[in-house]
Amino acid sequence: MYVLNYDESSHLRKLTIKNGKPNMYNDNESDDFVYAFIGYRQEDEESLLKEFNEFESESKKILGIPDEIEFKGTNIKKKNFNYGMASMMKDNSEVYNRYFNKLSDNRIFIHIGIMSKTEYIIDQIMDKWIFKNKHVMLLHNVEIVRFKYVVSKFIYNHRYEETFMGILKNDEINMGLFKSNLLKLLKEVIKYSDGYKRTTAQVSALREVHTTIRDMSSLFNISINKDWDYSTIFKGLQLFLSVKGIKKEEVILNVDRERNTKEEAISQGFLVSRIEESHLNIQLRFADFLANFSSRLLTSLSSNFKEPEIKEISDISKTDYKTKRYLKSAWFRLREDQYNIYKQLNDKFLQDLNYYTVYTGYLFDSTIVFIGIVQYIAYEYKTYREFLEVDIKEHQERFNTYYMYKMTKQHSRLKDD
Repeated sequence: MYVLNYDESSHLRKLTIKNGKPNMYNDNESDDFVYAFIGYRQEDEESLLKEFNEFESESKKILGIPDEIEFKGTNIKKKNFNYGMASMMKDNSEVYNRYFNKLSDNRIFIHIGIMSKTEYIIDQIMDKWIFKNKHVMLLHNVEIVRFKYVVSKFIYNHRYEETFMGILKNDEINMGLFKSNLLKLLKEVIKYSDGYKRTTAQVSALREVHTTIRDMSSLFNISINKDWDYSTIFKGLQLFLSVKGIKKEEVILNVDRERNTKEEAISQGFLVSRIEESHLNIQLRFADFLANFSSRLLTSLSSNFKEPEIKEISDISKTDYKTKRYLKSAWFRLREDQYNIYKQLNDKFLQDLNYYTVYTGYLFDSTIVFIGIVQYIAYEYKTYREFLEVDIKEHQERFNTYYMYKMTKQHSRLKDD
């Protein structure tokens, strides 16, 4: 039997309007829902729990946290992730190095899921819209998954409030109004982003989408589910387990007191052993640490690359589509202890040799940049000394090339089932 311990980060039970904007786009939230499983054989649990407890005790001493306070990822402040590991204070860096050292134990395996909330909403809309416009899809020879990817990414990148207000505020979505807003936004973005090297591929894709959407019927309303879908967690997990040759009947799950997670796990045929608060369960806190770390690194990376939010259509004309986007230079000013966090994280991902160690949907951009920064720093440069031999500006250029290569490779895998 195997034990899998679960926790999540950036979790919203319902996607709605809060403070005048979609709640997943608010300052303290992230578009990416992140979950993490940490697993091992049941017979190894006793010795591993001893190590988990040692790690927690040592970390509290390093960070000056009283014994009675619960130790979680949130004990480390968000500002430590502003520039990835390069902004990590030494005490916090020591804690993460100790943590990933524990995770490197070959008795432990990990599975991480990164799911876009924008994709979740737009995917439902597009599925229903496409179903009513099959003839248009055939006429334009549309590759459905690629089409949905372009639309979802476009909506996320620009985050035009008028589009999402109609989606999340009302029980039903007026597809005529949705189409009108989307075409208006597409037309303006194409107009102001055309002619630049950085946006050549983007403009070409948006033109194709604009042509298809223009021909789609929209004289109807649809409704979608705005409550989070927890089945994606276990879809990803089952793919991961199948590659490892583990049957779900051989798995015991430990999850926190999130009722929806428990119910979904049971409905999918998993044995749920313990439903507890994390302060009572060291295994859950250990999984929380990984989910929290991944979410914060993702959020910082996404904030570096995303386009400015569009509040009014006129904002598009002020957007800089010409300048090439680089990861800020501060990301590459690493001490050796900071480099070592990437190194240990990379070694763990490669150790499992499992395509589904990190599971995501078709809006995969943030996942690719997350894996990309880890692998660029720690796989491309086997030692810290090698990493230092390249100057900061060259690292920016090389990472951009590396990231775009990874994105192109992932784009080639976008295909209909």
